[in-house]
Amino acid sequence: MKASLFFFFLCLFGPFLQAQEAQLQDCVACDFSGRHLPRANGAGLDLHKSMFFKATLVGANFIEANLAQADFTLASLRGANFNQANLEQADLTQASLVKARLIQANLDQAQLAQANLDEAILLRASLQGAKLEGASLQGADLRDADLSGALLFRADLRWADLRGANLQGAILDQADLTGSRLGKAQLQGAWLSRVTWKDVEWETANLSGARWMDGRLCGKESIGVCKP
Repeated sequence: MKASLFFFFLCLFGPFLQAQEAQLQDCVACDFSGRHLPRANGAGLDLHKSMFFKATLVGANFIEANLAQADFTLASLRGANFNQANLEQADLTQASLVKARLIQANLDQAQLAQANLDEAILLRASLQGAKLEGASLQGADLRDADLSGALLFRADLRWADLRGANLQGAILDQADLTGSRLGKAQLQGAWLSRVTWKDVEWETANLSGARWMDGRLCGKESIGVCKP
């Protein structure tokens, strides 16, 4: 009888209990690998150098959290909120960040190889020197983001909004920029060889000193066009 009542209670309230957010605590270099923590609340916490390898953190709240050098390799972070979070030198290799919010987040020197950032919001985020080779950023909002020196080799930037973004010195070799918006983007010294460049809005982009698709070096005052 007791077992039957327990099973009934579990069936009735189990989904509700699982839906409740886990309240994290300040925890430096802690191991959350493989944990199932949907909607976890880590806002404002110090979690730097912590391990979230293959963790499920769908819809988690990490607003203003310190996640420097944290490891999110293969983590599920769909819809997570990292607004103004510190993710400097964090490892997000192959992480799923679809529709995540990273407004004004610090991702300097972060590892994002093959990460999925489709439709993510990275408005005014800092990704200086970030490694984004093979990453998917389809439809991502990167307006006014700082991607100076970033590695975007073979990145998928189709329909991404890069208006006003700083891409100075960025490597976009073989990246797909189909349908992207680059108005007023700063591409001085960027590497654009073998880029897929179809239906791109770039009339006001600064291409001075950029390495063009055919190998030419764009001259000074190359605005919206690669001048000799």
